[in-house]
Amino acid sequence: MHKQRQGVFHQILHSQRKDSISAKFELKKSLRNSRYYLERMTLWTYSDTQSGRINSLSWSTDGQLILSASKGKHLSIMNPFTGAINQFRSMKSNVLCARFLPLATNSQVVASTDDGSVMYYDLNASTEEGRSPTIFNCHEQCYIHQVLVIPSLPHVFFSGSLDSTVRIFDVRHKPHCHHAHDMDNIIIKMPEGITAMSLGSVSQNYIAVGGEAGCVRIYDLRNTKLRRSLTVPVTELNVPPENKSPPDTVTSLAYDQYEKYLLTNYFNSDVYLFDVEKTNDSNAHCNKHMEQIEVEAAVIAANRLEQESDSSDSSEGYEEAITTKPCLGEQNNPNPSVYIEHQYRCTIPDTYFRDVVFWGDNHILGGSNNTTVHIWDRHTTEHIALLQDVTSPIKCVAPHPSDPILATAGTDSVVRFWMPLAEKSYAENLQCGEEP
Repeated sequence: MHKQRQGVFHQILHSQRKDSISAKFELKKSLRNSRYYLERMTLWTYSDTQSGRINSLSWSTDGQLILSASKGKHLSIMNPFTGAINQFRSMKSNVLCARFLPLATNSQVVASTDDGSVMYYDLNASTEEGRSPTIFNCHEQCYIHQVLVIPSLPHVFFSGSLDSTVRIFDVRHKPHCHHAHDMDNIIIKMPEGITAMSLGSVSQNYIAVGGEAGCVRIYDLRNTKLRRSLTVPVTELNVPPENKSPPDTVTSLAYDQYEKYLLTNYFNSDVYLFDVEKTNDSNAHCNKHMEQIEVEAAVIAANRLEQESDSSDSSEGYEEAITTKPCLGEQNNPNPSVYIEHQYRCTIPDTYFRDVVFWGDNHILGGSNNTTVHIWDRHTTEHIALLQDVTSPIKCVAPHPSDPILATAGTDSVVRFWMPLAEKSYAENLQCGEEP
């Protein structure tokens, strides 16, 4: 039996046998997985936010808009298909990260700053006062590198800060903390400052958290509870000493779409792909005994703390509400084996990566300090090609949710959009190891 071909033209040929929605999805998936088209990515259009260095990029769920956060204290919402730009000031310090809340018609935004503030915007509010941000001053006055949304919950999000805590928020309620000493919404406490986070894309139960000391810890959100001591992770991912010494700060994390692998980038180091299923194989035994508690239930329990007169009693109730039986991984596997599936390198001198992402099922993309996006074959680790920017080191790379479109941004104020429109492969022009 011949192996079934899954190329782009195979999808076009057989698309009439499927419903139009399914055929369109399969065609877009094939385009994303095709090396031929990836090697022909070229600049399509750009939007100048005129707001200084861009710190983060995030697409809306429907892929119509992209949100940028900048050092110039601005948030910008762009439509690359029409060229429209809508800007508003953060009213606070430099914005480090911003995200659309899902399932909210692209009208609600959360953001974090370099002075420890978390902000929520309702862009459809009927009054100017209503459109002013709700500000949460829960963290200490230091960088909050990440805000993380939950795809299935339109009202809940996480923040991760250099104060070593991950906090959870529900925008349906007024801020329930006004200073950094409030403990009500801390769900994870790390031994080091937090620099990157990623939520498991399938179950949405596991959160990977990276820190300043170069360790990645994976936590089960169903097994977190309010505590002042350090939170015990399900497992830890450390690059072996022979691979990297001393450890570097984790700058980006990304689960793949099947929640089987975790892409990890370290400052001034190589990019690693961890097999989290093998690393955390004890979870299979643990999960059978764990009660299925939704994240939103934990948030509701946390908000009830405000209404309780006895804080100690309410804290106990909160812990009971979201605590499950401890994982076997926590009890019996303090030093789990770490499975590094692949290691991605580049021999261009003095090159390091800030943001690294999956592109479909077959490729890895990383924005670098040498004004290029590096492209690797995910399975062979072959360095395929470089996308050459004009002048700006690339700090952010953001694949479109479904289409073969890539957004990039860096130290200038311009967001660039790339599509596979070139007639000639860029792989023929430049290989890793050659100066761009």
